[in-house]
Amino acid sequence: MASSTSLVSGPATVAFNTKSGHWVTRYSFLTNCFAYLNRLLFSGNEQPPAPLGQPRQPGLVFEHNSIDVPRANFYGEQYGTGISVAFNSMPSVNKIYKSFSLEGTRNIADSALNYFIVNSDNTPDKSFDFGAVKDKGGILYGHIGQSQSMLHGGNLELVGVIESAQSLPFIPGSTLGTIGLEMTTTENDLLPSHADSLYIIGTVADNSIFFDGFLGSISAQINSSFNGVFDDSDLPLIGRNNDTRSVFTNQANQYLKVIELASQPTDEQLEFLAGKLLFEFNPLPVFGDEPRGQYAEAIISLGSAPYELYALNVDFEPTDLDHNGQ
Repeated sequence: MASSTSLVSGPATVAFNTKSGHWVTRYSFLTNCFAYLNRLLFSGNEQPPAPLGQPRQPGLVFEHNSIDVPRANFYGEQYGTGISVAFNSMPSVNKIYKSFSLEGTRNIADSALNYFIVNSDNTPDKSFDFGAVKDKGGILYGHIGQSQSMLHGGNLELVGVIESAQSLPFIPGSTLGTIGLEMTTTENDLLPSHADSLYIIGTVADNSIFFDGFLGSISAQINSSFNGVFDDSDLPLIGRNNDTRSVFTNQANQYLKVIELASQPTDEQLEFLAGKLLFEFNPLPVFGDEPRGQYAEAIISLGSAPYELYALNVDFEPTDLDHNGQ
């Protein structure tokens, strides 16, 4: 028995096992009927509405469980398989989650589309990408990445105060803008902590620091509790490291912190930077915090090849610290 429904990820079909009395799986196709014929299972796929004034196209009839059709292939379209599991051992104990493993046949896909979510019903969302699993001694292990939110700001570093900003000479072959910042710095040098670090500016007001981009306002609310993350609309507005010259000496023999932008800023935008604070935002998977929480969920992509999955394991250690590491 199955019923059609529309889930967050798109139209789907949810299957119900009448013998066990449980919903057992979800399929990525949408069907309008199932039927048995000579012990063979067939279904018809749901077609989208036809344009106004045109007849609706008939759906395809598909034979399920055929040995001539690849696994997870429906109506001629290839899908993958996956599983979502919850870990709630010792649910009242706060934990630091370390690693994740799968036990099964060796042909389980090592897809990079794997996620580990801690305390999924709380906000902000604490999601961690542990990437492709790797075979070690017959067991597939996945390293649980660092926090994808800023948490207590461990990956945000004050570089210094911007005294002035200037456009640097155009780099041949580049479509990006490059600026040099003369600074009063808190560091011994101006080299980045990491090659993939990003840069934002901050302004002190009402005993708080309000963050902004170089070319416009960013949406991430970083000043509240360091839970903001950059979205796609923020990325063109913030600074990046320049591969060829992270620190530059101009004609006045001044050492300048070099920032690369999506476009060359105007003179007004350069003047706006004077007196602002420069912050270095280091990559979350490298500098972020470890996942903490009472329970967790893993979402695993398993591919489309036949496989057997025996067990899923997670390694953690109890902690007396709260979720902010305090």
